[in-house]
Amino acid sequence: MSSIKTKEPVKKTARPVAKKLTGLCVNCENAPSCCLMGNAEKPTQFCEEFVTMIAPPTSALPEMEPVEQAGSYQGLCVNCASRESCAFIISDQPVFECNEYA
Repeated sequence: MSSIKTKEPVKKTARPVAKKLTGLCVNCENAPSCCLMGNAEKPTQFCEEFVTMIAPPTSALPEMEPVEQAGSYQGLCVNCASRESCAFIISDQPVFECNEYA
């Protein structure tokens, strides 16, 4: 008998996919060389190998301009749209909670 060789379909192997950083891995210094990252099905929430990356120093915050007080108004009344006709304003005390604030 003669043996006839048939061609078997070529099995395609998946290309290596870049690991998507999720969970703690996003901020971990060990992420580029981590061997545990590929095993996770969900974002990692705990890892004994986790080391936080140190953020670069940021520049100083810009200086804020002082807010001008509108006359003798204090608290929320300073920028309230209905402060001119408000019956709840107490001249000596600032208001920090008001249902009529607009």
